[in-house]
Amino acid sequence: MHLRTLVRTAAALALFSASAALGQLNSGQTTDLSLNANLSESLTITLDQTAISFALTPGSDANPGSSVVNVGVAWTLATGRSAVKLYAYFDSPNALINSTNSNYVIPGAAVYASVGGTNLGSFSNSTPFGGPGVMISDTPISTNLVGSASAAVTLNINLSAVPSLQAGSYTGTLHFQAQATT
Repeated sequence: MHLRTLVRTAAALALFSASAALGQLNSGQTTDLSLNANLSESLTITLDQTAISFALTPGSDANPGSSVVNVGVAWTLATGRSAVKLYAYFDSPNALINSTNSNYVIPGAAVYASVGGTNLGSFSNSTPFGGPGVMISDTPISTNLVGSASAAVTLNINLSAVPSLQAGSYTGTLHFQAQATT
């Protein structure tokens, strides 16, 4: 072997030994970060309409609303929920009140709802929210703890039971609210 080759080999071995001797350096202990996340239960309702109008005919049982209202319900639920129920209701038995004479009213029992052609009846049933109303939908929950549903609600005012209703402008507020049951 030549002297130059021997010197180069020795130099390479020295560099290899120095880098191998340095190796990796660790902190010697861990520093931890705790992670906490919370996803709260939620029920959200959306409506595609903010108002519905009715052209009333005295004594007529067919006084449909000016349009269908599409109601959407979205949910994120915890385990143990069995259903999501959607209700529509009024605050009192008087659904619409005459704006100039509050003695004249259209009762909730004269207002009817239907969904997809199925008549749900008048707004005369009790609801979990206090006022008279109807259940719009009842969606069973099993593994669909995150989901949504929608309903196309058609409203009608039946004035055959209110034959002497005074002419005037009648207003009221229909509430939609959902409930997740166990």
